[in-house]
Amino acid sequence: KKLLANSALSTDTKKILEKSSSIREIPELLSDTNLTPDDQRFLDEINERISGIKWASIIKYEAYQWLMKKIPKFLYFSDYDILPSKINIPDLVSRINAPERLESQHRAILALLRVADIEIDEIESPSEGYEHLKAQIESVSISLTDQIMEFWKQNEDIEVEIDIKPDSTDESPYNNGSNLYLRIKSRKHRVGTPFDQRSSGFIWFFSFLVWFDSVKEQ
Repeated sequence: KKLLANSALSTDTKKILEKSSSIREIPELLSDTNLTPDDQRFLDEINERISGIKWASIIKYEAYQWLMKKIPKFLYFSDYDILPSKINIPDLVSRINAPERLESQHRAILALLRVADIEIDEIESPSEGYEHLKAQIESVSISLTDQIMEFWKQNEDIEVEIDIKPDSTDESPYNNGSNLYLRIKSRKHRVGTPFDQRSSGFIWFFSFLVWFDSVKEQ
């Protein structure tokens, strides 16, 4: 009926279209008809709609395509994507060079660095010295704190702390080169604790926030 409502079509073409039960039938029905310029434009549009579509019903296909664009995307986030409290930088670099060795904790840290806009080689071998790297890390800590506080309202007296330093007394691989430490500091008590010692809800939420921001950037 909507096709017949096209007032530009000739009377003869409209009468022929009344016999049609589907869009696919239209080109054949009009094949032996003297078409006006408006009729021909209409037929060209129909042929364009049909071209390359294997579905029997053009309307169903077009409805499907329209709905597919409206369906939201779902992403799965599991406990395996939780951020660790520390990661060894040389070990992380070696795994980046052999991607099959990357585990969920390494991917989580890489997501954190991606959100912070820091390249791993800037941490491994800072070209502009420690003070520049320290300033950059502090800037990232402030940025992450602002992001988490935008959504986390259960305890607003906390801030994110990221530090990078070696520890030769730790176990392998943390005793080889620098480690990246993720800590949460209480402004009220002025005490920082390792990230994995916070509540499970906070750990999950912060890890998800970093992971989701990283996914959006990809």
